[in-house]
Amino acid sequence: MALSRRDLLCKSAAGGASFAAAGLMANCGSNEPMTVEPPTEIPASIDTNASSSTYGQVTVSLTQNSFLTRTGAAVLLRYNVPGSLPFSVPSTGLLLVHRGSPTDQPEWIAVSAVCTHAACFVNYDEVAKNIACPCHDGRYAAKTEGPRCLGDVMSGPQPSPLPAYTVKVDTAKQIVSVDLRTPPACGEGPMMKFQAKVVNNMIELPFAADPAVAELQRVGGQWHGGVVGLADTLVVARVDQTTVIAQSTICTHAGCITQYQTANKNFRCPCHGSVFGLDGRVVAGPAGRAVKVYAATLSADKVTITAS
Repeated sequence: MALSRRDLLCKSAAGGASFAAAGLMANCGSNEPMTVEPPTEIPASIDTNASSSTYGQVTVSLTQNSFLTRTGAAVLLRYNVPGSLPFSVPSTGLLLVHRGSPTDQPEWIAVSAVCTHAACFVNYDEVAKNIACPCHDGRYAAKTEGPRCLGDVMSGPQPSPLPAYTVKVDTAKQIVSVDLRTPPACGEGPMMKFQAKVVNNMIELPFAADPAVAELQRVGGQWHGGVVGLADTLVVARVDQTTVIAQSTICTHAGCITQYQTANKNFRCPCHGSVFGLDGRVVAGPAGRAVKVYAATLSADKVTITAS
């Protein structure tokens, strides 16, 4: 008997014990419409040699995976996450997409592999040219355009964007590399969207730089974003009149993006309900590890975060 697209997705999610344990089959059996096929999967590895020129990168051979040379092709990269890395890695894998031609930039993109709504695997929709969640038809931007960045929410129930990563291509060696330590730039010239950076081990979030950052001027406001020079994605929340909290927003259970809960003063993962305290420790599972917390201070015009 032929498998439905949902059955195929669920079978794919169940392909590894770690994925099943992470709860990525939570939506299997639902009658929600499927809009894209699940991506092809290939094994990959992360370079953990700090002295290597490809440290923190996942590489894919186009010679061995020739299907990726076709424009519109996508692949789910699965890897084992080393426990000793000093930066956060999406534990559920990466979606690597050969999005455009050499004249349709960016030609390659990479984002976290699961939807930030219910942890279903996402894939590239070649017709709509965006990233789609097959469970509830959530849509994410597949390129930076105007004020919208790669991975930003376009439509659907998902509460936050997909973490995005820089992709490099060595055409001579036929190698594509995803740099897990560097978020891609967003926008150009006058349309450049504010992008936080590490300078002298400090990260500054000026309220005047971006409306999203300006949310931190009010109690309950929060900001999510990647930081150039920091191998992590942050959530920064205004807890009260004098306090801001900055911590990794990548849930240690399945790599979804946590959200600050004003009423309870904690951070909740929308995928499977894990809750983290202001100190990063697990308040409620299924997450089993704390998230990293960064020292942060509030002043009249900005938030300053210590990167280490």
